Amino acid sequence: FPKAAEKKMNLLVFDIGARFTKLGFAGESEPRYILPSPKPPKMRQVSVSGGRTPQDESDIKLVPPNYKNWYETYVDFIANIYQDNLQCNTADFSVILLEDLEWSYSQKRAILNIFL
Repeated sequence: FPKAAEKKMNLLVFDIGARFTKLGFAGESEPRYILPSPKPPKMRQVSVSGGRTPQDESDIKLVPPNYKNWYETYVDFIANIYQDNLQCNTADFSVILLEDLEWSYSQKRAILNIFL
């Protein structure tokens, strides 16, 4: 472990919040950037009428965004952060991602897959 501790690690810290995303490099005293977070995808309408045409509102229910909705929301946002703000290559840095306790499983999975 001593040799690993001596080596300088290139770590990016991402804190993706509901309103703002804070990011910077580990070891710095404050975030390098504070950006507006993307708006979450809208609830989706799904027919529960069993294949027939929905007759009224009771045949439609709202469901939370799925993995694809979350992925599409964040993929360009994160790519733009690397390209426009950090101006660095994703392969050159490890990422510390601060997880919001209110993230859904689909949202966590989508964000993690973007970083992988």
